[in-house]
Amino acid sequence: MKLVVFTILFGGFLFSQTACVANPIMLIPLRFTLKVIDIPCADVVDSIVADLNQRDIPAEWINEEEGILAVGPVMEGSGGVYSKIQHSYELSITCSNELSTSISGKAALEGLNTDNKWESITDVQTVEDVALKFLRSLVP
Repeated sequence: MKLVVFTILFGGFLFSQTACVANPIMLIPLRFTLKVIDIPCADVVDSIVADLNQRDIPAEWINEEEGILAVGPVMEGSGGVYSKIQHSYELSITCSNELSTSISGKAALEGLNTDNKWESITDVQTVEDVALKFLRSLVP
């Protein structure tokens, strides 16, 4: 039996600038914890990485020993204010014990506006809709 617990807390956002000055990306702490229980932690990590590879989504360990995984960018059509949205993540995957995995992280979302320019997306509703949909797709 597996049990997945997903908690999202969108309190006040803390913004941090990363990347080079020419192309700043807003990494937004998602303030979420995704917990997978009753599945070996190593299997959860392997499943996430294998799923990303199978879906041709770029993923690279920033620090494998600390469980920090860079994911993306993921490109998708929006159908809303933006014609396209690209999103990237910095996930922190930790094993509380052999059968308990916690995933938390940050997201960077950009939307292609009507002027064909990429702009950072920071509104809670869009971040929640796009990021949560993607993160839920990672659960084994």
